[in-house]
Amino acid sequence: MELLPCGHAALVGPRRVSRHLLAPDAELGYFRLFTGHGTDYEVVCTACAESTPDLMVACEGCVERSAEDNFCEGYRGTPAILSRPGAIGVRLERRKLPVAPLDIAPVPDGWLLLTEAGVLGRPGFIPIDLPAVPAKGHFRELPPRLRLHASPSGRFCAVVVDFGRHGVVVDLADGRVVASLDRGSYHPGTQRFPFAFLALPGGEEAYVHGTSWNVLAIADAATGRRLHADDGRSMDYFHGELSVSPDGRWIADDGWVWSPVGMPLVWSVASWLANPDEPADGRSRQRLGQRPDWNEPIVWCGDRLVLRGLGTDADPGLIPGATVCDPTGSTPLVEFAGPVGRLLSVGERLFASAEDGLTEWDPTTGERIGHVPGFQPVTGHPVTGELLALDGAAAVIGVLE
Repeated sequence: MELLPCGHAALVGPRRVSRHLLAPDAELGYFRLFTGHGTDYEVVCTACAESTPDLMVACEGCVERSAEDNFCEGYRGTPAILSRPGAIGVRLERRKLPVAPLDIAPVPDGWLLLTEAGVLGRPGFIPIDLPAVPAKGHFRELPPRLRLHASPSGRFCAVVVDFGRHGVVVDLADGRVVASLDRGSYHPGTQRFPFAFLALPGGEEAYVHGTSWNVLAIADAATGRRLHADDGRSMDYFHGELSVSPDGRWIADDGWVWSPVGMPLVWSVASWLANPDEPADGRSRQRLGQRPDWNEPIVWCGDRLVLRGLGTDADPGLIPGATVCDPTGSTPLVEFAGPVGRLLSVGERLFASAEDGLTEWDPTTGERIGHVPGFQPVTGHPVTGELLALDGAAAVIGVLE
């Protein structure tokens, strides 16, 4: 095998790097220089970025070392957005609602509405003493707000405070409060409330919730009885927004660790039920990279996870795009530029809802498929496949065709 320009007989790395970054004890600043071919980029030192870059082919180890031994100062250029001309087949319908809801969640037979006095759905109105919402949060752009969750069967709901510490679980069959939730006072304003419903193998339902900044518990939805909790002692990790896969087999966690760094995780629900420490060090637990930000949308698109944004913890911030992952592996399947705003999925179709409307993206190729101007849905229905946008006391429903 011939020697590469870096002096090693090894596999060629994925990108060219500035020669200066490979000097011993360089400790230089560098930029990611996008090439205009998708998300491909080259690594250029600060000096090269201001002149003609002195780039070289290097082995995988040297390319990795160029990033580890130096520090990223930002990006130059922009990644290319791939597109496949087409249109989104969607029919928009406007439906009047009884009230202007604070939040909305899908249930098998329709939608559950959160009001200032309780929840409203097919069973009728259920009064709830809503948890108090703090006046201020940790992030100015992400203030505390009430969030509505509904169980897969639609029998149970929860109202929690994202970027707050309290919540409540309710049995909608009789309006009974199953449990009051409190995740403690240690930095609750830094992430959305860790909560998700689960459908258990025997047909029962459970819910997962944060009981402290680094502890999750599983409880029976009908009784609030604790099934088990991890002890948190081996996990210096702030649990964040939880997302369960459509088949109920996996749970993803958009949490963070000091310094601070976003560190989304995913693990098997079945393994967790057998091993309370699964989120900390179980065999199924996968780290989906380290990122400069968290509180970014994570959605399940079929059996794949899609994280909004491109970048690693070495970068100053995420850039618009998406990263598609397999829950059984830590290496991304696809990374592509473009998606901004709220990520939504219906089956294996991926959407982004932003100020300019709704866009659809192919999660296997990263291509933008189509655009619906002015339509900004906030959620999707897993049974009907409808996408829903709120406009005061009206809902705009996108029926996919």
